[in-house]
Amino acid sequence: MVPQDEIFCCPKCGGALFSVGGALKCFAGHSYDRAKQGYVNLRLSQQSSKKRHGDDRLMVLARERFLNAGYYAPLRQKIYETVAACRPETLADAGCGEGYYTAYLEARLPKTKIAGMDISKDALKAFGRRNTAVKLALASVFDMPLRSASCDMILCVFAPDSAEEFQRVLKPQGKLLRVLPGEDHLFELKSAIYERPYKNPAPSKLLKLRLLKEETLRFQFTLKNTKEIADLFCMTPYFYKTGKADQEKTNKLSTLTVTADFCLQLYEKEEAPTL
Repeated sequence: MVPQDEIFCCPKCGGALFSVGGALKCFAGHSYDRAKQGYVNLRLSQQSSKKRHGDDRLMVLARERFLNAGYYAPLRQKIYETVAACRPETLADAGCGEGYYTAYLEARLPKTKIAGMDISKDALKAFGRRNTAVKLALASVFDMPLRSASCDMILCVFAPDSAEEFQRVLKPQGKLLRVLPGEDHLFELKSAIYERPYKNPAPSKLLKLRLLKEETLRFQFTLKNTKEIADLFCMTPYFYKTGKADQEKTNKLSTLTVTADFCLQLYEKEEAPTL
């Protein structure tokens, strides 16, 4: 058996995984098939009671088109600069989506071993089209198939987070880069759709890790046509929380200038005190 990327471990027993043909197996005999798109399903069946997991195909395709147009390139560059400064040997992207940020890191950090996890099969399929070098797993950020104290860094961009799980997985002095929407993020889009648009809540803080720094990245961009506006709307959580009449308001817009407002928080896992 050939050792697989050592970041992932067996979600049932925690043992090391090995590549055997088109599957990953551990010494206890647990086996996980690799999908043709490259990812491995490491999400246990008892964790999958819902019919829909993560972003669906419509959202993923809309996000792919929007991100590929380059509108969030300043955020991608800022994420790269922050991660590169930390010089991690191992990095896990918790909630990697279609891989826009992760693939960019992989191409520029050849000495960093990178893995991505998401609960959306559609997102991981899209990731496989974008990049084949990053190791991918279908898995929840609340129960990551990673050994304790195995990662130098975790990236969490617009994804659910679990301070307890991040703390478990990070090495002592390991880093977490958390990216959240700021209060004014996409406010113009909401103003075009809702009668009473509201600002986002102030970004929250995680309590179990030490906050090293918090930065704001703000810029504006102009969507050039109705399709781009619809893609931006469709890729956000607002789309499925909005009635059909309000959803169709984007069809009446030909251009829209929007504010991007991001909060980047860099955390560190503190070493356990010696007794």
